Amino acid sequence: MAVVADVAAGTLVVVLAMALLLAPLVSSNSEGDALYALRKSLSDPDDVLQSWDPTLVNPCTWFHITCNQDNRVTRVDLGNSNLSGHLVPELGCLEHLQYLELYKNNIQGTIPSEFGNLKSLISLDLYNNNISGVIPPTLGKLKSLVFLRLNDNRLTGQIPRELVQISSLKVVDISNNDLCGTIPTTGPFEHIPLNNFENNPRLEGPELQATGKPWSFGVLVAMEASTGPLLKVYYENCPGCKQDRKNEVRRGVPYREFFFIWIVTLCSALPVASLFPFLYFMIQDLHVAKREEDIGFYAGFVGSAFMIGRVLTSLFWGIVADRYGRKPVIVISIISIIIFNTMFGLSTSYWMALVSRLLLGCFSGLLGPIRVSAKLVFKIQIAHGSLMPYFLIASLMWNSIQAYASEVCHKEYQALGLSLVSSSRGIGLIVGPAIGGFFAQPAKRYPNIFSIKSLFGRFPYFLPCFCISLIATGALVACFWLPETLHMHDKWEIEDPEGSLIRCETKKYSEEIEGTMLASKESLIKNQPLMSAIIVYCAFALQDTAYAEIFSLWAVSNKTYGGLNFSSQEVGEVLAISGLNLLVYQLFLYPCFEKYLGPISSSRAAAIFSIPLLTSYPFMSKLSGLKLFFVVNCASLLKNAISVTITTGFNILQNNAVPQHQRGAANGISVTALSLSKAVAPATAGVLFSWAQKRQQASFLSGDHMIFFVLNVITLIGFLLTYKPFLTLPNSKKDPVTTEVHA
Repeated sequence: MAVVADVAAGTLVVVLAMALLLAPLVSSNSEGDALYALRKSLSDPDDVLQSWDPTLVNPCTWFHITCNQDNRVTRVDLGNSNLSGHLVPELGCLEHLQYLELYKNNIQGTIPSEFGNLKSLISLDLYNNNISGVIPPTLGKLKSLVFLRLNDNRLTGQIPRELVQISSLKVVDISNNDLCGTIPTTGPFEHIPLNNFENNPRLEGPELQATGKPWSFGVLVAMEASTGPLLKVYYENCPGCKQDRKNEVRRGVPYREFFFIWIVTLCSALPVASLFPFLYFMIQDLHVAKREEDIGFYAGFVGSAFMIGRVLTSLFWGIVADRYGRKPVIVISIISIIIFNTMFGLSTSYWMALVSRLLLGCFSGLLGPIRVSAKLVFKIQIAHGSLMPYFLIASLMWNSIQAYASEVCHKEYQALGLSLVSSSRGIGLIVGPAIGGFFAQPAKRYPNIFSIKSLFGRFPYFLPCFCISLIATGALVACFWLPETLHMHDKWEIEDPEGSLIRCETKKYSEEIEGTMLASKESLIKNQPLMSAIIVYCAFALQDTAYAEIFSLWAVSNKTYGGLNFSSQEVGEVLAISGLNLLVYQLFLYPCFEKYLGPISSSRAAAIFSIPLLTSYPFMSKLSGLKLFFVVNCASLLKNAISVTITTGFNILQNNAVPQHQRGAANGISVTALSLSKAVAPATAGVLFSWAQKRQQASFLSGDHMIFFVLNVITLIGFLLTYKPFLTLPNSKKDPVTTEVHA
């Protein structure tokens, strides 16, 4: 009997041991069955799931599946895999699953309530599918959940209040669905940005705590100031609300509005650089320079006048646009182009030319900032005192035409609208100098068409300005079809008489927003990666703007002074050819270049390469004919490509230095600093050019050699500033809870 007992005990031990060893395999098989059930429910035209073989011991060898050391499934990565079909409840048995990534497919049906059994789940990404039905309340049992992204589906019903009990939840995005009810404001939802709930037409807004009622519009607009647009609540007589409602109803591309914006932006960019090809000859004909060597001195101040005027009035136009509307500012800007650009072409004295360019810059409200309330600006001035830096105030605002382009369309087309603005401005900066070069001095260049006694003969620089004014007139007509997008209602008072609680909350929230905005600006000034990138960017911008002024003066100056003796038409041809080729470089070549080297290395390489290139410029005067024209075009194209490489690289660095919600303010600081730099550069370049013309016989760096030497010194300084300890890179370490990269 003792022997039998020992054998039975030994057998039991062996059975238990085998059971323990086989338990993971059995579990893995059950997980494999669940995943295979998912495979059977999905259509897989690209054979992404071909390796999912149910006959294998466990699914850990399948592609797109990750397991832990115990062969338990922890990740399912099937995002952007061109799958269609529906989800299966069997997935609820994957108790060790941490990441379920099924985003950007065409999955239909509903979210199984069994997903509430995924107790280890950290990330549930089902966005950009075609999922319908309600959000299962059982998801409230997922106590480890950090990321819940269900946006861009067809979900209906209310937001389950069970989700507020998930303390670990950091990211929730359920925008672009058809949800209803109110938005929770307790628990993790207290810190979720409101734009993560937008484009749910039936969603009423955040609820007041302990009441379950939605917040009134005054509070919501206050929240909009810090977190972005959310609500679909409209005032009847408000043009901004009317346009928002129109954007919601019409989901297609607003071709008409985009076309008019393109024309208006083109019109605003044309006069910026159109004078450079003929400025040298204009100063010469105005007889303000006693000697030819002094022409550059006077030309520099005319070149700077536009940007100086722009810097002086940018804050003013921001307040006007925010108080009275975007459209009036756009109309005033275009009318100023018609008047003052025409006045510049009819200039009979140096001071008339200088003042007309200054006034053109002063009334250039299209390039001015908007979208900050005047009331808030003055409060900030009082808070910081009268010596508050100007660029700090200007950093609160955005470029008006860019903001306008994003306001006349639905969110999905905002990138297209902004790209149209950028491309139109780029084309304007190419076409403008071409118009100036080809149409200046028409009686001298086209005597069969224009007589010397005609209007264009008596005013030789009127024709290019007149052509731009004609385009501006067409843009002015187009403005009649541009909608107003400013919300014209009191944003800080509530007409709803439901009780003093809402009014009190509104006032408190508005004060919190103002304090937050002030703190945000202070933190940007102390952001060393951002500020160091802006300073280096300004150094390169100073060199680039000075080069643009010097190139036109140098190209048209006499060969006895080291110039090329070009006509204004030839300068226009060079600028137009290099500009067109630059668009090709920017669209097709630069992205590859930047991807291979990165923004910093590519900027450094471009800066180093520009030094020998600029050094070679003075020697081009020894060439002539077709060889000279070819070499100058190649050099101009390379220099412009270098400028684009550096400019784009530092734009990337600036954007990477701040979180997304601060990029508008950071770009405001950058644009204002650049405007100051570009205002100083032309005048300084003109003085430098005039001084260099007078030292043709100097023993050290005679004539134009000195000009390009100074440009190289600025480039070298900018290059050295791209290294530590000056240029500080943003910390690459990310919070593992709030960031995630999809495999």
